[in-house]
This record gives sequence, C-alpha cells and structure tokens, in this order.
Amino acid sequence: VDDFGRTRGEADYVLDVAPTQRRFNRCPLARDHYRVLIRPEASLIDVHSRKVVARGSCSWSTALTNPPTYDELLADNAQQLKQGLDEAGIVCIETLGRKMFGI
Repeated sequence: VDDFGRTRGEADYVLDVAPTQRRFNRCPLARDHYRVLIRPEASLIDVHSRKVVARGSCSWSTALTNPPTYDELLADNAQQLKQGLDEAGIVCIETLGRKMFGI
C-alpha cells in the first residue's frame, strides 16, 4: 500500500490484482491428462487513507471433460495452456466485478 501512495498520480483508488495460484496439474480421475487452474486476488485500495476498501478472489479451472494430455497442453507453444489462462482471465474479471463492485 505504501508504494501506491508514491506513484498514484491523480488517482484516488488503485486496483491491485495478483495471481496467488497459477498452474496446471493432473486431473484426479484421468492421471495422464491435465487441467489449468488459476486463483487471482484483487484489492481496491484508497490511496489517501491507504486502506483496502474492497477485496475479492476467484478460483477457476478448465473443465474436466476431455482434458488434454501433457504434450497436448504444451503443443504449439503451449496454445491450449494460453487459451485456458485467457479464458480464466475473462471469467475472473467478470466474477471479481460482481463480487467487489456489483457489476
């Protein structure tokens, strides 16, 4: 929070979003297949009072139906992994918007 006060410019609030988990691991029932998991946390900080005024988190993972193998997940410069992370970003932005701001 201290760093935000020094670099805030004219902003009254700063939205800090950070992934606390970002990984892929084996599916529980299909050990040769993998799923992508991500858990970002967000804090809305009032830079004048340096207090967190809203906080939220989101947990997301790819579907367990037809999960890719390790090689499939990382093929073509990890295209499926990147696609999963992109999808997670969209879902979590919407989730955090609802949880933190009611939008």
